[in-house]
Amino acid sequence: MNRVLILLMFFASFKLLGEETDTSRVFRFNQINIEGKKSLSQKELEFSAINILTRSDIERSNYFQISEVLSKSPGIFIKNYGGLGGLKTVTLRGTNSMQTVIAFDGIPLNSIQNGSFNLTGIPLSIIDKVEVTRGGASSSFGSNSIAGAINFVPKIVDNNEFELCVKYTSFAETQLMSSYNFKTSSIKNSINIDWTNSSGDYPFEFLQFGEKKTVRRTNNSYKNLTFSYSNEYLNHNNNFRNTIIYENSKRGVPGAVLQGRIESTKANLSEQKIFAKSSYDYVHSEQFLIGLDVAYRYSYMHFTDPELPSINGIGTDNIFETNDIIVQSKVVCSFDNNEIFLRTGANYSLLEGDMLDPKAGNKVHRTNPFVTASYSNILYLYELKLTSNISSRADFFDDGRPALSPSIGIKIDYNDFYLKILNSYNYRKPSFNEMYYLNYGTKDLRPEKSLNYTLTIGGNFLERVQVDFSTFLIETRDQIIAIPKSPVSWSAANIDKVEHKGMELSIFGNYTEIFLEKIGFNWTLQSSINKTKGSLFYNKQLILTPQEILNGYLLMNFEYIKFSVDFDYTSFRYTDQENNNNSILPNYFLLDFGLIIPVKIKNTELNVNMDCKNALDKQYEIIPNYPMPKRQFIIGINIKY
Repeated sequence: MNRVLILLMFFASFKLLGEETDTSRVFRFNQINIEGKKSLSQKELEFSAINILTRSDIERSNYFQISEVLSKSPGIFIKNYGGLGGLKTVTLRGTNSMQTVIAFDGIPLNSIQNGSFNLTGIPLSIIDKVEVTRGGASSSFGSNSIAGAINFVPKIVDNNEFELCVKYTSFAETQLMSSYNFKTSSIKNSINIDWTNSSGDYPFEFLQFGEKKTVRRTNNSYKNLTFSYSNEYLNHNNNFRNTIIYENSKRGVPGAVLQGRIESTKANLSEQKIFAKSSYDYVHSEQFLIGLDVAYRYSYMHFTDPELPSINGIGTDNIFETNDIIVQSKVVCSFDNNEIFLRTGANYSLLEGDMLDPKAGNKVHRTNPFVTASYSNILYLYELKLTSNISSRADFFDDGRPALSPSIGIKIDYNDFYLKILNSYNYRKPSFNEMYYLNYGTKDLRPEKSLNYTLTIGGNFLERVQVDFSTFLIETRDQIIAIPKSPVSWSAANIDKVEHKGMELSIFGNYTEIFLEKIGFNWTLQSSINKTKGSLFYNKQLILTPQEILNGYLLMNFEYIKFSVDFDYTSFRYTDQENNNNSILPNYFLLDFGLIIPVKIKNTELNVNMDCKNALDKQYEIIPNYPMPKRQFIIGINIKY
């Protein structure tokens, strides 16, 4: 019934859409310009270290999933279990995936069940840009944003347009993406259908009892169908936006590749997800705006493994359902060089499942009302522009203590150069799995609390090159980890302190006179250290956290043909908490080549994309015993009319 009511609310807004738009009176001052002449949708985040990935970044290569695009951003490391269907989560600045908010159009997507978000289900066709903000963002997003936030901004174009993209790989993976954008009266509409299919049986090298063999991945198939519809209506001072996304997927869940066997050869996961959002903004003038957002998320997960032991014997069959409702309003008031931003709202989350602690029953819920206040001021001193911001968010919970998340930011602009300082206090509320999962959860866990410091310096040189350098320190107390309580079971527990620190460098530019359309380079140097005094692992690096990440690309445009080169380097990672030298995952270097042949016939644009991924045929692992694909070839055809 709840899902029906939310969808009725979504479509009821169409009743208000009828008049012609006077575009001379449409305001969009909720977006601001930042470095690189790109826009950020939430002004209070401009004091963080920022990287914005545009539609051209998404279309630059034969990418299948958004995780491939995100990996070209500084500070980001994608934990990938291999293949299109393998779990893919973000670690930002050495933190874990539960400490970064993943949002769609400002609405967090992190699962209330496990605290993180799997990136495999976000279709590329619906994304216009990706906003990566590195720096604590709890004053904006609340829980889970200790390291920062990644916000996907949906794509809606002004003109009528049909786009079809087909991709096929040498591993027999297929992707079909179709998009139809059209305008009816003054309503812009976008319909997207995406289909991905993969057997997942790519070859890899395996050392079995001292003998190197080439075998194929098993139980790694993946099928995903996504349908989305978005619209936007602008009329005088009113702005309506609606989005609904439906996802249906089924995948094999392969286990680790061990000596003589592969675990979980029959495990399967089926999922259905719904995301719906309606937004309304009323812009009274360039100085005053009010808005309302209503969003709904639904997730159904069905996991089966006939080989996995369960409490009832051999064979596991589990179902989990989550429902999330988010309602929030905002008021923005600008006067002279000052701006006041207020947001208030509430989140309600419900998890039902058959693997919860019997004391909790088969369902648990959380209600989270909140209020955010932010004040910004701009001061001009000679040729300097000084922007300051004080923000704070108060979250209240029916299953725990309130949380207060203040932040203070300063930005100094001088011509084409800038300096930014952000200090923030952030937190993460324990997920339902950490509190209630059978034989793992600990109900009395404390929320993680964090102090975050970020300094960013950057600028534009010769109108061709954008340079951005950041340093950061994240001190987290009461971090939640899994600790062994017996040889076969683990439980969630708080440890005292974890420290993340490091630096990031980004360089982007172009030189079209020599056919260089775009060039980019990212470098991250970081450490993530257990600082819990008295711990056996004091001053040890956290597992699976690389200390150095480099990646870059260049795109040459010769008018009738485009050529691209990408590289990625990730340093070694420890796989045990003692940091033993015999428990190291080795570093890896990947090289990709791409070719784009653009053809334009009247109103039709045709692009033929050919890529060679992992051209050096490198055998590597990101997660221990989960082999990644070796060299593969991809051909794609994109038609836009």
